[in-house]
Amino acid sequence: MCTLLDSVYYKLRKEEIEKASTRFKRIKTDTILQNLSKLCWKFNIQYEIIIKTRDILVIRLTSERETVVLKYHNCCMVSKKEIDIFMSEIDKREAHRGIYITTGNFETKERQSFKNLFSKKDIILEDCLSFIKGQLGLRGKTMQSFKTSRLNLLKYLPR
Repeated sequence: MCTLLDSVYYKLRKEEIEKASTRFKRIKTDTILQNLSKLCWKFNIQYEIIIKTRDILVIRLTSERETVVLKYHNCCMVSKKEIDIFMSEIDKREAHRGIYITTGNFETKERQSFKNLFSKKDIILEDCLSFIKGQLGLRGKTMQSFKTSRLNLLKYLPR
């Protein structure tokens, strides 16, 4: 669900968001993995690659206090079934948080985050627009923010 501030942001930055979305859809899983492994090495975080294909990267990040399962999926639409599979993967890996990033949209209406009452896990669903908003900010330019070495993935690391 878009808030009023989000809709104003998308209208004001429409041209920049369109450029960024085409660049974001061209980012490969190898690039995401390379950026995450550099950050993990820098901040002493253990990582385990669960699945890595051309379109999907599922990785488990473990720090001293928290475990995060991050999934990057390069597709147009993510179904509710795929989100349920991801939630079962979080339970299987005994993670505290789950982050699902896609280059498209989610089929469900809950896009920001929700709590599963049964497993007490935090699930963050980031679609293309929310990821771009986090990368660009208020004044960022697409060419600077979406260089392969400048992707800001710090907020997805475990605490």
